[in-house]
Amino acid sequence: MTETETAAGWLTREQLRDARERLPMLYVEVVPVRVDERGVVTTIGLLLRASSEGTIPTPGVTPFHDPRQHAVALAFVVPVMGDCSPQQDALDLAWVTPDEAAALAAVGDMDGGHGVLLRQALAHAGHPV
Repeated sequence: MTETETAAGWLTREQLRDARERLPMLYVEVVPVRVDERGVVTTIGLLLRASSEGTIPTPGVTPFHDPRQHAVALAFVVPVMGDCSPQQDALDLAWVTPDEAAALAAVGDMDGGHGVLLRQALAHAGHPV
Protein backbone atom coordinates (compact mmCIF):
# COMPACT_ATOMS: atom_id res chain seq x y z
CA MET A 1 0.00 0.00 0.00
CA THR A 2 1.37 3.44 -0.93
CA GLU A 3 1.09 6.53 1.23
CA THR A 4 -1.09 9.43 0.15
CA GLU A 5 0.77 12.67 -0.52
CA THR A 6 -0.22 15.17 2.18
CA ALA A 7 2.14 18.05 1.37
CA ALA A 8 0.63 21.37 0.33
CA GLY A 9 -0.20 21.61 -3.38
CA TRP A 10 1.31 25.07 -3.90
CA LEU A 11 4.25 25.49 -6.23
CA THR A 12 7.44 27.13 -5.07
CA ARG A 13 8.29 30.50 -6.64
CA GLU A 14 10.81 28.78 -8.89
CA GLN A 15 8.34 26.08 -9.97
CA LEU A 16 5.67 28.70 -10.71
CA ARG A 17 8.14 30.81 -12.74
CA ASP A 18 9.12 27.72 -14.76
CA ALA A 19 5.46 26.75 -15.31
CA ARG A 20 4.57 30.28 -16.47
CA GLU A 21 7.31 30.09 -19.09
CA ARG A 22 6.03 26.77 -20.46
CA LEU A 23 2.25 26.61 -19.97
CA PRO A 24 -0.78 28.75 -20.73
CA MET A 25 -1.97 30.23 -17.44
CA LEU A 26 -5.51 31.06 -16.32
CA TYR A 27 -5.83 34.02 -13.97
CA VAL A 28 -8.95 34.99 -12.05
CA GLU A 29 -9.19 38.66 -11.15
CA VAL A 30 -11.72 39.63 -8.49
CA VAL A 31 -12.88 43.16 -7.73
CA PRO A 32 -14.39 42.91 -4.22
CA VAL A 33 -17.26 45.30 -3.55
CA ARG A 34 -19.62 46.06 -0.71
CA VAL A 35 -23.22 46.77 -1.70
CA ASP A 36 -26.17 48.40 0.05
CA GLU A 37 -29.61 46.83 0.53
CA ARG A 38 -30.53 47.72 -3.07
CA GLY A 39 -27.43 46.08 -4.52
CA VAL A 40 -25.72 49.39 -5.31
CA VAL A 41 -21.94 49.35 -4.94
CA THR A 42 -20.94 51.52 -1.98
CA THR A 43 -17.23 50.67 -1.63
CA ILE A 44 -14.59 48.80 -3.60
CA GLY A 45 -11.72 46.84 -2.09
CA LEU A 46 -8.26 47.60 -3.44
CA LEU A 47 -5.15 45.59 -2.61
CA LEU A 48 -1.82 47.30 -2.17
CA ARG A 49 1.06 45.13 -3.40
CA ALA A 50 4.74 45.59 -3.93
CA SER A 51 6.13 44.66 -7.32
CA SER A 52 8.99 42.18 -7.70
CA GLU A 53 11.27 45.22 -7.99
CA GLY A 54 10.01 46.47 -4.62
CA THR A 55 8.10 49.48 -5.93
CA ILE A 56 4.44 50.35 -5.09
CA PRO A 57 2.78 50.35 -7.72
CA THR A 58 4.53 50.43 -11.09
CA PRO A 59 2.94 50.87 -14.52
CA GLY A 60 2.81 47.82 -16.78
CA VAL A 61 4.12 47.74 -20.34
CA THR A 62 0.52 47.83 -21.59
CA PRO A 63 -2.77 46.95 -19.91
CA PHE A 64 -2.96 43.21 -19.31
CA HIS A 65 0.55 42.67 -20.66
CA ASP A 66 1.82 39.09 -20.80
CA PRO A 67 5.22 38.80 -22.48
CA ARG A 68 4.54 35.13 -23.32
CA GLN A 69 1.18 36.02 -24.95
CA HIS A 70 -0.57 32.92 -23.69
CA ALA A 71 -2.40 33.91 -20.51
CA VAL A 72 -6.15 34.09 -20.11
CA ALA A 73 -7.73 36.27 -17.41
CA LEU A 74 -11.31 36.14 -16.14
CA ALA A 75 -12.57 39.10 -14.14
CA PHE A 76 -15.48 39.20 -11.71
CA VAL A 77 -17.11 41.88 -9.55
CA VAL A 78 -17.90 40.04 -6.31
CA PRO A 79 -19.99 41.39 -3.42
CA VAL A 80 -18.37 40.45 -0.10
CA MET A 81 -19.52 40.65 3.50
CA GLY A 82 -17.64 40.49 6.76
CA ASP A 83 -14.02 41.22 7.49
CA CYS A 84 -11.38 40.88 4.80
CA SER A 85 -7.63 40.94 5.29
CA PRO A 86 -4.73 40.83 2.83
CA GLN A 87 -2.77 37.61 2.48
CA GLN A 88 0.36 36.37 0.76
CA ASP A 89 2.08 39.20 -1.15
CA ALA A 90 -0.65 41.82 -0.54
CA LEU A 91 0.36 44.56 1.90
CA ASP A 92 -3.00 46.14 2.65
CA LEU A 93 -6.69 46.13 1.70
CA ALA A 94 -8.38 49.52 1.49
CA TRP A 95 -12.10 50.15 0.96
CA VAL A 96 -12.76 53.23 -1.16
CA THR A 97 -15.86 54.79 -2.66
CA PRO A 98 -16.56 54.30 -6.37
CA ASP A 99 -15.58 57.94 -7.01
CA GLU A 100 -12.27 57.46 -5.18
CA ALA A 101 -11.65 54.23 -7.10
CA ALA A 102 -12.33 55.97 -10.42
CA ALA A 103 -9.87 58.72 -9.51
CA LEU A 104 -7.20 56.16 -8.58
CA ALA A 105 -7.79 54.17 -11.78
CA ALA A 106 -7.46 57.33 -13.88
CA VAL A 107 -4.01 58.11 -12.49
CA GLY A 108 -2.46 55.20 -14.39
CA ASP A 109 -0.20 53.90 -11.61
CA MET A 110 -1.88 50.51 -11.27
CA ASP A 111 0.28 47.56 -12.26
CA GLY A 112 -0.53 45.04 -14.97
CA GLY A 113 -3.67 46.65 -16.33
CA HIS A 114 -5.47 46.80 -12.99
CA GLY A 115 -6.49 50.41 -13.63
CA VAL A 116 -8.24 49.34 -16.83
CA LEU A 117 -9.85 46.41 -14.99
CA LEU A 118 -11.04 48.71 -12.21
CA ARG A 119 -12.56 51.21 -14.69
CA GLN A 120 -14.36 48.35 -16.47
CA ALA A 121 -15.66 47.00 -13.15
CA LEU A 122 -16.95 50.45 -12.21
CA ALA A 123 -18.68 50.81 -15.59
CA HIS A 124 -20.20 47.34 -15.20
CA ALA A 125 -21.56 48.37 -11.79
CA GLY A 126 -23.17 51.46 -13.35
CA HIS A 127 -20.69 54.13 -12.24
CA PRO A 128 -19.34 56.70 -14.70
CA VAL A 129 -15.63 56.45 -15.38
